Amino acid sequence: MMNSKNDTTYFNATMNAVGYVNSISFKKSTSKNKRDVVTVSVAVLYGNSKKPKKEFYVLTVDALQAIEMLVPISDSINDPDRAVFASMVISKRDSSTYIKPGLKDQPLGVMHYGSLREVNFLKVDKELLIPEDWNSES
Repeated sequence: MMNSKNDTTYFNATMNAVGYVNSISFKKSTSKNKRDVVTVSVAVLYGNSKKPKKEFYVLTVDALQAIEMLVPISDSINDPDRAVFASMVISKRDSSTYIKPGLKDQPLGVMHYGSLREVNFLKVDKELLIPEDWNSES
């Protein structure tokens, strides 16, 4: 009789994206075993670079690296007069449709969501922040 080991393999489609981080929010965990939840809303750019289109995502920030980069600049992210541009990796993407409240005979809205797995760089106004520089300042 041979012993066999069950190896489970998972597939995960990820997306490298660039776009603007519009807001960041924090929700304190009420459980000892769970960590606080950090979410960001981003406008992902796609299409022709001279006239890009935008898709809006609400992302749960899963990666500690991303949290370490985003949390210290949360005031800049939430400031509507400042632009925070990012290169990022998004996974667990999904979408759902919804009816826009108060609008009859309008097309359905689409809500995109997923997980922010990694931040490659951030640009706050004209200042470039990359993970290597960020970690060396700590």
